[in-house]
Amino acid sequence: MAVAGWWADQRQATFAYLIEENRILRAHLRGRIRLTDDERRRLALLGHRLGHRRLGQVALVERGGRERRA
Repeated sequence: MAVAGWWADQRQATFAYLIEENRILRAHLRGRIRLTDDERRRLALLGHRLGHRRLGQVALVERGGRERRA
C-alpha cells in the first residue's frame, strides 16, 4: 500500500508541474499554434484518456476552432 500511495503522490506532483508549466508557456505564447494531422490525432487520443475536466486545465491548443481556456 505504501508504494501505491507514493505512486499516486508522484503522479499528482507531475500533473501539478505540467499544469503550471502550461500556464507559463501560455502566457509567453503569441499567435496560433499550427498542428499537423498526426499531432492532432496524438493529442486527441491523450486528451480523451485524460478526460474533459483535466483536459480543460492543461490544454494549450485550440479545440474545434475555439481557443481553450484554463
